[in-house]
Amino acid sequence: QLPLLREGFPGDPATGVLAGDDEASDPYFTRHGSLPCPALDPGTGRCDLYAHRPLSCRTFGPPVQIGEAALPPCHLCFQGASESTVEACRVEADPRDVEGRILDRLGEEETLVAFAVAA
Repeated sequence: QLPLLREGFPGDPATGVLAGDDEASDPYFTRHGSLPCPALDPGTGRCDLYAHRPLSCRTFGPPVQIGEAALPPCHLCFQGASESTVEACRVEADPRDVEGRILDRLGEEETLVAFAVAA
């Protein structure tokens, strides 16, 4: 999967570091959005990183509040639900901003699971 993801990568394809340009990134993520996560075992469909999965994986599905950002839910999880029902399910994933403190120490670089797993 990594060779496919390197094509048109909106950043440095050698390191997997994203450039941080959302306008350039959006078409890339739209193009590759249907690919399965590279951390999924193709034989079992289970996540190889489950115990150590990143915050984005831990919060996929429900509507999530991360700091000031109100992220939408997975469109498949709330089919036919009213807006008030969806909002009643909203969770605050990191109320003590632990991830923010870690990111402050690591710097601003972002990457994809596929590049991190390949490293």
